[in-house]
Amino acid sequence: PRKAPDILQIVHCSLEDLYKGKTKRIKITKQVLNSDGFSTRKESKILTFPIKRGFKKGTKIRFENEGDQAQGVIPADVVFEIEEQPHHIFQRDSNNLIYTPNISLKEALSGSVIEVKTLDDRILRIPLNDIVHPNYSISVTGEGMPLSKNPEQRGDLIIKPNIVFPRFLDNYQKEMIKKLLP
Repeated sequence: PRKAPDILQIVHCSLEDLYKGKTKRIKITKQVLNSDGFSTRKESKILTFPIKRGFKKGTKIRFENEGDQAQGVIPADVVFEIEEQPHHIFQRDSNNLIYTPNISLKEALSGSVIEVKTLDDRILRIPLNDIVHPNYSISVTGEGMPLSKNPEQRGDLIIKPNIVFPRFLDNYQKEMIKKLLP
């Protein structure tokens, strides 16, 4: 008998779920052969599977032969594919998390502390002691996404400050800047 083609279902996951891990329960409805071997009936079933810490977009979880049954056909596999939902603070780049906070020109030139709320609700205080230029980034080791093969290890948090320039300076402020800057 031939095997029916896979049934692919997208599973939308938040970045928090992919960071912390979660158990998903998804109800499927399929055709099941009756005892006569010809007719079928609809049957519902809950498939349960772990969203492991660090899973990436495109990760597939396969349930063999859980698709529709029919005479002379091997049931299809049901395949769930992870789709990562956009996050309002972080962007994911493989195992790294990218954070792009706004800082003022004054903070870029004179230093600042950036506070970052992590996906597990900790607050990191990252000092900016260097002069922050437009392509500046700072990396915080081990504060990114867990590695799915080894969740005790994590990627990095990469902070790329966005410098917000003032919209207006009066003549006095312009003169002061000319005196202060080389």
